[in-house]
Amino acid sequence: MNWPALCLAYAGFASLSLAMDRHWSDRFGRDAQPGPWRVPLQLAGAGLLAASLWACLGQEGFGIGLVAWLGCLTASGIALVLTLTYWPKAITVTGPLMLLGGLAVAMRMPGL
Repeated sequence: MNWPALCLAYAGFASLSLAMDRHWSDRFGRDAQPGPWRVPLQLAGAGLLAASLWACLGQEGFGIGLVAWLGCLTASGIALVLTLTYWPKAITVTGPLMLLGGLAVAMRMPGL
């Protein structure tokens, strides 16, 4: 399993979910809105998903890397949905932790 890609995909999905009004208000209160944070969160989410694709392609090659990336997207999406459903306030902790964990593991892997 490509752990850096999984962690970066989770962090990217967490960033994209916080850019949405519903998940932002689940985390920060009923009347809260992402406001000026919306576009930076969307850009960070897209960048992190691209970085997870790069991690899969770098480790597995093009053919297997795309399939592995789709698996990482699926697994991280399921984990994020469960987090948002049962513990939405944890998203501001788990997202950055997965980002740091993914970067730490990626720095120790040869070829990335």
